[in-house]
Amino acid sequence: MNNIRLAFILNFLRYSWFWLGIWLFYYLRYTDYVGVAIIEIVQITVNVLAEIPTGAIADLLGKKKTLMISFALLAIGNFWMAAGINIYHLVGSVFVMSLGYTFFSGTFDALVYDTLLEQKQESQFEKIISRINIAPHIAAGTSGIIGGFIYLYNPHLPFIMVGICALIGLVLCFFLHEPAVDSNKFSLANFLTQLKQGFNQLTKTSEAKNTVWFLLITTFCGVIMYELLHDAQAIEYGFTPETMGILAALMYAASAIGSYITPSLRGKYSYFQIVLLISLLYGLTLLVSPYLGLIAGAIVIIGRHMSTSINNNLNSAIINKLVSSEYRATTLSTFSMIANIPYIFVAVFLGSAINMYTANNVAVILGILMLIGACYQLYQIKSHKI
Repeated sequence: MNNIRLAFILNFLRYSWFWLGIWLFYYLRYTDYVGVAIIEIVQITVNVLAEIPTGAIADLLGKKKTLMISFALLAIGNFWMAAGINIYHLVGSVFVMSLGYTFFSGTFDALVYDTLLEQKQESQFEKIISRINIAPHIAAGTSGIIGGFIYLYNPHLPFIMVGICALIGLVLCFFLHEPAVDSNKFSLANFLTQLKQGFNQLTKTSEAKNTVWFLLITTFCGVIMYELLHDAQAIEYGFTPETMGILAALMYAASAIGSYITPSLRGKYSYFQIVLLISLLYGLTLLVSPYLGLIAGAIVIIGRHMSTSINNNLNSAIINKLVSSEYRATTLSTFSMIANIPYIFVAVFLGSAINMYTANNVAVILGILMLIGACYQLYQIKSHKI
């Protein structure tokens, strides 16, 4: 079980985001919200184009080597960001970092699951991944507080710290054991097969199709809030770089609690009932955004962040039950890719709308759309399509 212990540490290092509370302040040193949206488009585009290939590489080249590539790219990207002097440097560094994150996405969960499968303990996956996913919330929260204060000393220092953590992660990857489960040798033919199977696994039955659509509604809203809206709202509520770091810590502490209680919630409600409740929470809290002050706004953002943690855990558990081991990383990456595609088309519009109408007014529109989506999810449950 050495992999499981290392997985906790690697997840901690991967999410040691010292720039968590200050990234938007840093970007706005060089551009406005439209420019921020363009940078976000680069990030999401890389996620979309690279998610499936990197997932396929993980299944074929090996999870260990893929995670090593991930941490190497994360180190390069963060050091580049720290040296940035204009928006072009921001775009380039985000491109490299995003590529690094796609190598991690899907691969990590697949490594944990296949490690347990090799030990004939795969039934413990949901419990163990929920516990392991406490690590990133603790890491992001503590590093976010530190980053908010060191930003005042040197705006580039938070990114240097993240780069150092990535280098440590790269070294620790050497000690991982590659699970001997459904391993295939890399070839172009196998690579193309993996890409095809990533889609096929999500659409092979009507149940799978309905499940994917059900999950995507809540997940896409979570992407918009996570990528830009929450930070823009916090700034609008009056948060500064220092207090944003504290807010980030509280957000990820709440997310850690959400990850921890996910198995308990499953004992009382079905997967799909929990996701529906999260959708309703998103919609209602977004609707009241313009009427909140600093404290109430912070509480709402923290609550939504905790709900997103629960939703992500459920996504992983549900999809893992739908697919076979040899296509697991590919399929998880495929789902992540699909969930991020729409953001490419709305990011610039979102940035422009925030510039013109404020983040909280934009949140109202998203809240209305989210409640419409929740009605669709309720229909799927009532008609037993999932």
